[in-house]
Amino acid sequence: MDSSSGDESDFSDSEINEYMEKPYEELRSGKYKVKALNGSLRCPYCAGKKKQDYKFKDLLQHASGVGKGSANISAKQKAYHLALAKYLEVDLAGEVDETSLPTITQTIDAYHDKGYWLRRFVKYKPLDVHCFWNEVDLTGQAILMFNSDWTGYVNATEFEEDFESERHSKEHWNDQQGQLGSNIYA
Repeated sequence: MDSSSGDESDFSDSEINEYMEKPYEELRSGKYKVKALNGSLRCPYCAGKKKQDYKFKDLLQHASGVGKGSANISAKQKAYHLALAKYLEVDLAGEVDETSLPTITQTIDAYHDKGYWLRRFVKYKPLDVHCFWNEVDLTGQAILMFNSDWTGYVNATEFEEDFESERHSKEHWNDQQGQLGSNIYA
């Protein structure tokens, strides 16, 4: 039987450091989001399973703990979490102290401003924007309104196609509902 079938047991604990480089590069490239819109951090490898609102030191402790975890944790999960710990220590450590409450408030106000969304999506020529803000978990959503004629339909279709190509469609939204990242539709 071929041992490269893609199972989680494809590599042993001694090979974990070798296999953590790919997930580390994926984190650095932005494929997986660690920072949420509200400034908190999340584990991209435990989506829907665990707490998703970490402070820096708590997420680092989580990633290190799973990375050095018990025998019942797969080697793949250990490698992913060690990559996350490395990413936090190397790439995000300097950014943590730079975040401040006034900056977060200013960002929240910008996202709540319908002018921001009109400028952000000017390419699609929306008529109006309706913004919704959830004060509890600090998430926002915006609905764009288009002309009710043929050009409005074309603009709305182009908007939808671009979002689908960037994995921001309604289907992706429903799939990601429990694990919204920092760049959900921005």
